[in-house]
Amino acid sequence: MTTEFGKELRKIRIDRDQVLKDMADRLGVSSSYISSIESGERRVSDKFYSSVLENYNLNPKEKEALRIARAETEKSIDLSLRGLNQGQKQVAINLQRTIKDLDKTDVDQLLEILKRGQGK
Repeated sequence: MTTEFGKELRKIRIDRDQVLKDMADRLGVSSSYISSIESGERRVSDKFYSSVLENYNLNPKEKEALRIARAETEKSIDLSLRGLNQGQKQVAINLQRTIKDLDKTDVDQLLEILKRGQGK
């Protein structure tokens, strides 16, 4: 799942006619690291974010777009489904899709169920 930061980073790279390896070399990281950030598989560290700002001559509009994209990306969390059975995966996916539509009573009930599960 591509993040807003990943989209902005890719835009910076492509606008400068760079392939992954070019950007990776410039930032002192691997191509796979850049790819994993662009694809949303890896979180953006403060160090990496600063490195992009320091190593690319971004105009004010690009800097602001990158800052907003990072803030938006940080609002999300990654949830690994590795090691879960099919039923558990379905619960996680359905929760992600419907959580914003749950009312307070539903949320309270879910929290109680989850608390019981932590006591096992």
